[in-house]
Formats: sequence, structure tokens, C-alpha cells
Amino acid sequence: MSCSIHGHGREARQPPPDNPMADILLESVAALAACGEVDKACRLAGRAYVALRQTEPWTARRFDVLLHRLSRLIEITPPSADSRPPSP
Repeated sequence: MSCSIHGHGREARQPPPDNPMADILLESVAALAACGEVDKACRLAGRAYVALRQTEPWTARRFDVLLHRLSRLIEITPPSADSRPPSP
């Protein structure tokens, strides 16, 4: 048995099982972002992460990685003059 400083053996580091539904959803979310719906894609990736983080942490991590990659693509626009609160 192999031990690490954290006390976990090799069995704790096994690769994640295949998850075809996650593969489909990841591809769909990436395609949505490629069509210009980056904000919506980020929200969906975030929801998937939250739904999976306790039961399938390996799969959740894939959505987390996608979310961070997509979040760099979000265009931040300054608020317009109409949406700013009036000056005192």
C-alpha cells in the first residue's frame, strides 16, 4: 500500500468513472458559450458544479474548470449613465 502525507493510499487517487451525460452537458455548455451566450453558459456550468460537488467531485471539478475558462470570456460593460444613481 502506498501512503502519502495525507494518509491516503493509491485507491483514493483512482481516475473518475466515465460519465457520458456530463460529457454531453460539458460540450453543450461550451457550444452555448461559443454562440455568444457566455453568461448563460457560466450559470449552467455553475449549477452543474453545485449539483455534483458532493456526490461526484471528479465530475464537478470538470464543470469548475469549464466555468473558470468561460468566465474569462465575459464582457464587463460599465453601467450606462441611465443606470447610475444620481449624484448628491
